[in-house]
Amino acid sequence: MIYGIDEKGRYYVEHYPVKRPIGNVREESELFARRLFDENKNITLSLSSGLDSQLVLHSFLSQGLKINTAFMHLPGYNDNEYKQIKVLEQKYNISVIKIDLDAIALKDEVMEEWTLTGQTPYHNLHKRFLAKLDPETAFIQGLNGPDMY
Repeated sequence: MIYGIDEKGRYYVEHYPVKRPIGNVREESELFARRLFDENKNITLSLSSGLDSQLVLHSFLSQGLKINTAFMHLPGYNDNEYKQIKVLEQKYNISVIKIDLDAIALKDEVMEEWTLTGQTPYHNLHKRFLAKLDPETAFIQGLNGPDMY
């Protein structure tokens, strides 16, 4: 499946048949991780500490593919997830980039953007998170993220 925005600004999805035997979830995840890594060695995974982003992380690390990881920390809101990030850092011997965003300080700005664009407040916070990452990185998310890039 390929999706994106075409030259006229319209969203599209294209489906193609698979011409090879389909593997199990682990095999398919590792195959896709390898393909992404072969396309771009500078990859940053949004690591939320949830199972979906851990599955993506494991798909790379189990093959010895080193990627960057980043966590959007909203102090006072997702502190429990941040504690889990610390556990993952030890488990996988990785260093997660922690980006702190003060949701209260950004509230008026984020809400005004929501009014102007219709993008939800979380999406607007997420854009600010992305703006703090290396612009040359290929940013990926787990299986359930707020945006498609």
